Amino acid sequence: LPGYIAYSASGRVRGKAIDAGDGLAADYDALEKAGLATEGAVAVMRLGKASIADQVALAVKHGVSGVVFYREPAKVRAWPLGPGRAAWFVERGTAASVDFPLQIPLATVSWQVVEQIFGTRKKAALDLGVELELDIQMNDSPRPIFNVIATIPGGDHVVTLGTHHDAWGFGGADPGSAESAMLELPRVLGAMWKDGWRRSHTIQLA
Repeated sequence: LPGYIAYSASGRVRGKAIDAGDGLAADYDALEKAGLATEGAVAVMRLGKASIADQVALAVKHGVSGVVFYREPAKVRAWPLGPGRAAWFVERGTAASVDFPLQIPLATVSWQVVEQIFGTRKKAALDLGVELELDIQMNDSPRPIFNVIATIPGGDHVVTLGTHHDAWGFGGADPGSAESAMLELPRVLGAMWKDGWRRSHTIQLA
């Protein structure tokens, strides 16, 4: 699947590429100290040290026109020879928890792509020496979603237990541990129900 940052704004922007490190306040201080203007620039930043929402909020505060995210290569042997992230893997994410209407486009690319961008700069320079153009068109039209809810009848009070089965970043592994517990729980409760067990509360499994 293609890389994406869910809830990115749609738009086409072009600007000077700058190395925004981890997208933290200290990284913007370093850019300012180096005399680099962030206004209108396209910030290239690592995933991992802060939430995407926090990184985006800080980028907007500093006037960047767009953000390109990436994940650094694994420190262990990469897939398929080991468990590490391969250089061509793209990590998806979400800016859903940004607490204002998002007006800048966001992209996510592989380390293989970022290596090419970084290859254009002088050693350790925060100015990456190129311009980047982002053309992001998000599909934000409404669509139905479906929740599966099983009910074990009981009293008037309802206890609801649930988890999610979607994933922004890590495929099916993201909610996997919670989902396995949620699938085991109804199996056990169903067996208990067949043996005559009854509850004073209604239980909903979502």
